[in-house]
Amino acid sequence: MAGAAVVAFLALTFGLAAAAAGLATTLAVWESLLIVCGALVLVTAILVGVGYIMLQKGSKPIPEQAVEEAELTAEALRDGH
Repeated sequence: MAGAAVVAFLALTFGLAAAAAGLATTLAVWESLLIVCGALVLVTAILVGVGYIMLQKGSKPIPEQAVEEAELTAEALRDGH
């Protein structure tokens, strides 16, 4: 899934660069690069927001089996086994 995100991001980057190159006939190079930079910042902000929301929806990382084993170990140490 991460690989697909990277490829999609690169595709978007090259698409925006191509669009900016098309605008370069009427804009200066620095203006075209500024447009691409702004678009990339916007895409990054959206991805950060989506990632933050996904992290908030996730469950807390408390594995039940590890908690049970820790309780058994503590009990065994108290009993002297």
